[in-house]
Amino acid sequence: MAVGGGATESGDGEAGGPVDAESQLLETELNEAEFTLLGEVQQIEHLAQENSNKLEELRGLKEDVNTLQEKNEYHISMLQDEHASVQQELSHKMAVLREQATQLGLKHERYKTAARLNEEISAEVEALLRKMEQRTKTHGEEVHAIRQEVLHLRQQLESTFRKTLKDLGGTYRRKAFEALASEEKTDMRANKLLREEMALQELGTCWSIGSGSVVGAVRVA
Repeated sequence: MAVGGGATESGDGEAGGPVDAESQLLETELNEAEFTLLGEVQQIEHLAQENSNKLEELRGLKEDVNTLQEKNEYHISMLQDEHASVQQELSHKMAVLREQATQLGLKHERYKTAARLNEEISAEVEALLRKMEQRTKTHGEEVHAIRQEVLHLRQQLESTFRKTLKDLGGTYRRKAFEALASEEKTDMRANKLLREEMALQELGTCWSIGSGSVVGAVRVA
């Protein structure tokens, strides 16, 4: 561009006209090409920078992926261990539950047997209670009859005893009275009559009835 300009200024105007125009055209095209190339270079540099950034981001993503993979592997390992532990615990619990179910089944069978025996025993107890009630009733009737008989015998014995005592008392009194002297007999009769009269006076009875009682008493004596 500078060379072309110098030739235009120092050379002949008529002889250098077409050359200058062609040079200017070439210069313009060259400038345009240079500008285009510069834009492409800038675009390439921009793309290179973007690619570099993307590569850096990709490396970061790879590192993140590796980190996540390691974490996932660790978590998976932990989950596998936990699953194995849970599975073992579940197996143990299932075994315990099976044993408990077996024991419950045995207890249920024992309960059914005990309930059946309880019903049988209850029936036997009710039968025994009915028998005891009947025997108690019969025994009560027998005891009542025996008591009545004992009471009757006691009354008979008491009557016989009183009669015997009365007879013995009369006999002893007569014998004792007969053994006394005549004056003592007279005094005893007088004392007896006096006691009877005093008793009659206290009761407020008439003398006639008292006289009859005295006479009867004297006759008995």
